[in-house]
Amino acid sequence: FSVLDFGLAVRSQKWHLEWQGRNIAGDPRYFSPSAWMQLTYGYKYLEAHPEEKLLRLYSHRLDHYAFGVMAAEVFFALWKGPEEFKDEKSEEGAKWRQAIEAARKAWRAYWTQSVALFQKFHAIGAVAIRQYL
Repeated sequence: FSVLDFGLAVRSQKWHLEWQGRNIAGDPRYFSPSAWMQLTYGYKYLEAHPEEKLLRLYSHRLDHYAFGVMAAEVFFALWKGPEEFKDEKSEEGAKWRQAIEAARKAWRAYWTQSVALFQKFHAIGAVAIRQYL
């Protein structure tokens, strides 16, 4: 089995008031785009970003993104792939297979980028990652 730590333990009732003065921690593979922005550019960048939803994601929904990534990871890790549907002959089954294959392809692209960013983050550090992004 595995243990996953999404990040630094904080009091959820106060996080939305204290996030500007707190550092983020945890596994960068599960960081949201807003967490990467805060980590590499600072909280003022995130506060000034034209897409206000990113600030809300970081200040009020920090672990929601990580939980969604984990759910997708579990789903695609358990799915055996297209061979699971090889005997399915119906049109509906074919559509389902195509949709799930497209989702799996998107997941693999996302996860490949996340792992690469995670490795680069640990190789060059938070400050240097700013130029990369």
